[in-house]
Amino acid sequence: MTQTKWPPANPGRFSPFLSRSNAEQSYAIAPERGGPSHNHKNFDCALRAEFGDRHIADQWISYFAVSTNLSTGQPTIHRDGPVWEAVRASGSIPGLLPPFFTRDGEMLVDGALMDAEPLGVIKQFKNGPNMVVSLTADRHRTYAVDYGSISGPGELTAALLNPLSRSRLPEIPGILEVLILSMLANRRYDLPLGDADSVFRPSFSSDINATSCERHAEIVHSACEQAVAWIRARMADGDEALRALIQ
Repeated sequence: MTQTKWPPANPGRFSPFLSRSNAEQSYAIAPERGGPSHNHKNFDCALRAEFGDRHIADQWISYFAVSTNLSTGQPTIHRDGPVWEAVRASGSIPGLLPPFFTRDGEMLVDGALMDAEPLGVIKQFKNGPNMVVSLTADRHRTYAVDYGSISGPGELTAALLNPLSRSRLPEIPGILEVLILSMLANRRYDLPLGDADSVFRPSFSSDINATSCERHAEIVHSACEQAVAWIRARMADGDEALRALIQ
């Protein structure tokens, strides 16, 4: 038996979501200073290249994705169809990417608008233990912003036209960051956890926020290292829930 070293030096080898093409794409769609993305075509091409014509029903491990259906006002659970379309629809962050439209004309955006951690959906499809990876760890963040210093449209336009005055503009969260934080504000604090369920919440430095797309590789590597340490520590403590999940 060959023993794999963890954390891997190249985490992209272990997951299609961490592969080179997807990592490159995170840069291609990364907005500047919180502005909207200018080209979603690159993202679509990267997903097509990554997943090809594979369908969800043909995957060797059970997979589903959740998107928010703005046509029906209900969540859409993707259990069949092309993998790339499910990933694209479930990751359509409003303000960053345009919605995904189905062949029936339904408009889909990021599933986090309705349920950022769809553990309830998982329990509909399977019994037994579950591992929840939560990226919405509780963190009370404040902003050193003087509300009265925020420029109006006229002042902002004048400042943008004059490079010398741009430095005097207050540092405030961009539109995209506000949109994403608003989208996650309805996250559940009462996950339907069972006795055999585990929750892992990676932590990141305070300068990483919801729009830090350009730091994709750093975030992935940090989360991987934390996950390995967390699993080892829990196993050493005799965590029966985690043991049941792994075994």
